[in-house]
Amino acid sequence: MQILVQIPSLCSPQARITLLPVVMYLLIGFIRETARLDEGSIQADRAGHLSAIAAAAIQSIRNIVSQPPGDETENSWKTIMRNAFYSVLNMAEENDRIQLDKCIIMLAAVVFTTSAPVDVVLGHQESFSKLIVLLKRHLQSENVGVVMKTLQSLSSIFQRKGFGGIFVKYLGKEMMPVVKRYTLKVDNEDEKITESDLSVIQECMKVIEVLAMNSRESKRIHVISLYVQLLVRFLRATCHSEWRKVGQIEKKLHEMAIGRLNSAALMWPAEFKKVVEWNQELKKRVESALLLQSTRHSHQMTMARTQEVKTTPVVQQPRIRLTMFGAENN
Repeated sequence: MQILVQIPSLCSPQARITLLPVVMYLLIGFIRETARLDEGSIQADRAGHLSAIAAAAIQSIRNIVSQPPGDETENSWKTIMRNAFYSVLNMAEENDRIQLDKCIIMLAAVVFTTSAPVDVVLGHQESFSKLIVLLKRHLQSENVGVVMKTLQSLSSIFQRKGFGGIFVKYLGKEMMPVVKRYTLKVDNEDEKITESDLSVIQECMKVIEVLAMNSRESKRIHVISLYVQLLVRFLRATCHSEWRKVGQIEKKLHEMAIGRLNSAALMWPAEFKKVVEWNQELKKRVESALLLQSTRHSHQMTMARTQEVKTTPVVQQPRIRLTMFGAENN
């Protein structure tokens, strides 16, 4: 595939345009075949698992779509890329003849979205609509791995300058059911969260952080308010007695929340202060959690110093003196 990608660069501009559709057809074919779920397929049971072939094909597509020619053939090049993008999205449609892992198709489509020129991604309304539907569908998946990959994709798309805001408009609210689902699970004392749950929660918070960083000034305070309130909700303890009762995964969740609250206070000091001042109960919980963190950190430092003293070898004073040999008489 590496050789296949390099062939167009060896051709004249017009020859390159003639050859590119064939190259894209072959690369998309690799993705389709590696995404097959029928008997004899090479795809693993895990949804969204990229085989080495699929990963290489997607990387090859990234290399091509991120390098428009910049000459008189650019319009033709963009038309070819739009057609290739549309072909990838069409593979996500239901097909009775071939069963495909749609998560792999989504990842290929996201590579176009994050790497191709803006007018390739937005230049065809039907492709844009299909992409939105595809991302929404995967956000609603019951498969934790698929949801993780979709959230990671949204972070990349929302950060893209030029059109990230357009995708925020259509998809920003779509992730809230995911946030709600996992937040309720955290709040449910009868249900223990897993490492997978923790990973999804972390990805959700990354997406919201990206939304806050890329929001308009007038909207930012609302996103930061949501972000801070969720993080405070994830705090598992505000005193030592509560901390001793918390499980290992819940402790990781708590540490994540504390770390992100500290980062938020540094990134958006004015907005963070406003959010905390608006709600006295929230403010009290943040202060108690930070005090707990501070005392725990001090205790850990003290324990570390004590351990260091214990393990440092004591230098014994020499028991043999020169006076024993009459040296002072010499």
